[in-house]
Amino acid sequence: HLVLESEKHCNLKPNAGSDHCWTWSAVGTLGNAAAVTASFALGFSTPELAAKFQAFFENAKEINLQAENYPQDVEMYAERSKLYLFQNQQWRLVGGGRGRARLLQNSRTGKVRFVYEKK
Repeated sequence: HLVLESEKHCNLKPNAGSDHCWTWSAVGTLGNAAAVTASFALGFSTPELAAKFQAFFENAKEINLQAENYPQDVEMYAERSKLYLFQNQQWRLVGGGRGRARLLQNSRTGKVRFVYEKK
């Protein structure tokens, strides 16, 4: 999904007061599915890694507001983490374990998107 400034979406909040895990909602796709609004939780091994992700995520929103004609793809952030999806009133681990959370800037549009890769 794109990381955008919005009243309803892409607003990081601590999950149940945890300093290791962020929650947010976004409109995007999961795999080949149609675009839907989904809630996510991304857990980290330390509060410092969670804070680092928050800083990059907030910066990505600002970049997307100003995006125009960037010359190349830029990986702004990457870290091992666990991704959770909120469905049917409960959190579900996506992919069964750790993966890689990334914020990528598109070379053509300059917009930044969140990508989670299971490795």
